Amino acid sequence: MSGIEIAVARPADIEALASNLRPHDVAEIRAASGLTPEAGLRRSFAFSTHVWAARQDGDDVVAVWGVGPLSLTAGKGCPWLLASPAFDRLGRQIVGLSRPLLGHVRVAYPHLENRVDARNRRAVRWLGWLGFVVEPPAPWGVEGRPFHRFWL
Repeated sequence: MSGIEIAVARPADIEALASNLRPHDVAEIRAASGLTPEAGLRRSFAFSTHVWAARQDGDDVVAVWGVGPLSLTAGKGCPWLLASPAFDRLGRQIVGLSRPLLGHVRVAYPHLENRVDARNRRAVRWLGWLGFVVEPPAPWGVEGRPFHRFWL
């Protein structure tokens, strides 16, 4: 099994991942915001107060995720994750390494919420496995496609 390292994300991680996103993530970025993958990643990175990267063998960026404020006074944060196709193979290992970060994030943001494209069934199942409440899909985003609101 390849070595996975979790570390604070760098701008270079965004550049590396932008050209190698999973097709579901590209479709979700476009449906939600109309942005290109690189612009969507840059926006998420800039918005976030906490951002991590999973790197395979210390170099290849497998995923970048983070959380940014929705409401600091209410303690609400918006979690997100974007990944390369390698994430589908290494996701369980990454989740195992990153799960303690969820506790860290919840100190700053006791309430987490966002939306996920309903077409990405694997992500919807994974969010439920992590303990998020996943609501029924409803039209959302610039394309008006079905998205699930999820929260914890």
